[in-house]
Amino acid sequence: MPRFEEVVETATLYAEFAAVYAYCGVMSVAGVVQKGIPGAANNIVDRLLPTDPEEWV
Repeated sequence: MPRFEEVVETATLYAEFAAVYAYCGVMSVAGVVQKGIPGAANNIVDRLLPTDPEEWV
């Protein structure tokens, strides 16, 4: 049996990942509703890439 603390740590970690995925999913759906599919795709790309082109190098 794993220790109780380990179980709580693991559960907390999974809960944090689930919250991040849920937030991203909700934001993607909201973007699709607002701007249509191409707008949402651009929105996701904008979030992933730095906004300043000089940072890309």
